Amino acid sequence: MKKSMLLLVLVGVIFAYEPGRIVHCPTAGIPANREITLDILTFPGGGLRMGFSMGMWDRLEIGISYGSENLIGTGDLKFDPKPEIRLKYRFLEELDERPAFVVGIDTKGYGAYLEDYHRFAYKSRGIFVVASKNWLFGGADLSAHAGTNYSMENKFKEGFSIWAGLELLIFDRVSIGTEYDLAPSDNEEPFGEGKGYLSMAFSVNFSKNSWLYINLIDLLGNKTGVSKISRELKVVFLTEI
Repeated sequence: MKKSMLLLVLVGVIFAYEPGRIVHCPTAGIPANREITLDILTFPGGGLRMGFSMGMWDRLEIGISYGSENLIGTGDLKFDPKPEIRLKYRFLEELDERPAFVVGIDTKGYGAYLEDYHRFAYKSRGIFVVASKNWLFGGADLSAHAGTNYSMENKFKEGFSIWAGLELLIFDRVSIGTEYDLAPSDNEEPFGEGKGYLSMAFSVNFSKNSWLYINLIDLLGNKTGVSKISRELKVVFLTEI
């Protein structure tokens, strides 16, 4: 995917950052060759997860993440059962007449890990395919994404989902993104009410290689037992080797 055509969220003058997610759902964005990203995500329950990924040959991304509940605040620490991995390969680059296509594996979920159910509160993508397309309109940059996946959580039970989303970059500094994840497996207690997950992200490029995200999760109130919108804070740092 052309970097000049995939400045989806908050790029600096020098760094061509390709965001790998809309909110939770992946895009076809891949770090450039030898680029390294570090992201730190906070989530409800005093949770914090860190992720590290590296781009290779402008087509491949390899990453790992790990975290814990109650890392911030009080209570016993509840670490993820294992480090989670992320592999993405962009097998088709974006052209004027077609989107970019990526195939990948992502075992990182979101929210607390529910040991009794062998899954995260918001399931990981598992095995996925996603397409991304970008359009420039004067000072604005609009991108669209759509994908499908099968999560490997909960012993591969009911892992299928599809998702789509949009992102708008304004003034090369601030952006807004929204996604809808059908999540058909979260259609009954204790996981959800069958509404799917509508989420939004707001972000700002506060230095040439650093980005701050505020995520609003589950705007439709799908998650069972959660009466309000969940909030996440994420910081992303980019460097090269």
